[in-house]
Amino acid sequence: MADYTLFDILRLEPYALFLSTRRCENTRENYGRALLTFHRWLTDRRLKPCEVRSLHLAQFINAMKGRYSGASLIRYSYTLMSFYGYLYAIEAIPKDPSPVLLTLGLRRPQRNPRPLPDAVQAKLVKGLKWSDLMDSRASCLILLGLYEGLRRGEIQALEWAKISLEGGYFDVKGKGDKWRRMPMHPKVKTGLYVLWCHSRYHYGLFESRYVFRPFKNRQDRPMSDIGVQMLFDRAKKHAGLAGVPFTIHSLRHTFASRYAEKEGNPYILQKLLGHDDITTSQAYVKISQNQAELAYHRVFVEQDQNLSRAM
Repeated sequence: MADYTLFDILRLEPYALFLSTRRCENTRENYGRALLTFHRWLTDRRLKPCEVRSLHLAQFINAMKGRYSGASLIRYSYTLMSFYGYLYAIEAIPKDPSPVLLTLGLRRPQRNPRPLPDAVQAKLVKGLKWSDLMDSRASCLILLGLYEGLRRGEIQALEWAKISLEGGYFDVKGKGDKWRRMPMHPKVKTGLYVLWCHSRYHYGLFESRYVFRPFKNRQDRPMSDIGVQMLFDRAKKHAGLAGVPFTIHSLRHTFASRYAEKEGNPYILQKLLGHDDITTSQAYVKISQNQAELAYHRVFVEQDQNLSRAM
């Protein structure tokens, strides 16, 4: 059996025709990965995409339940509904089998942010090293997650041309190829400057486009997921946290939770994190009783005191 890759799916019909209708590059890749898993499942059963019936889609989702989370299963379902809805619209199949996916009772799990404890944050930052290119990359990866709240994919796609060290900001491309401007934390600014110096020495002046590019491959493209994970593991090891279970996305949760504890404005947090839905940002905003009392005192009691002095 052929071992299909994402590149194959982008060229294989009818997947290629469907994916060509997705204008967003990230969406094409996400749909392509889901369809790649689906195509491998079909190949094992000697089925073709246009031969699939409702029973087959239900069997596929059930087979994936042991391997993926509820959110991933929902993404697979949405991809297959879009795919087969498109095939039915262009009359490539006589009947759309995907409505069965709506009857499977899939539920998106409730978002439960898990920020890093203060002690882990302190050890992680204290363990950052800047002696060479590899260490500088690993350190910047931590800082961009912890102080800027970037996703893994946003870190991978970060470009030197979009960074203004003088202005203290950078532009980042989020989900759906949507850009947002982020203010730069002083530690991030210093770290990126050190990394830029190492990169210029290693790759040559103005040669590197991406901040995080492959280690050995001279091709200027974003680093792979495996490469980024290697950097993350390197930073954890330097901090003595190799055995502590947390992920790159935990850094984003920590950034969001720290902001929510200090400010609590979900609309500003939505802008900083690049969320499309405000409810996603609201998951981080957990108001304690003490915070509620302080906010009440600041808005009403202090305001009345100021009015009394003015009278």
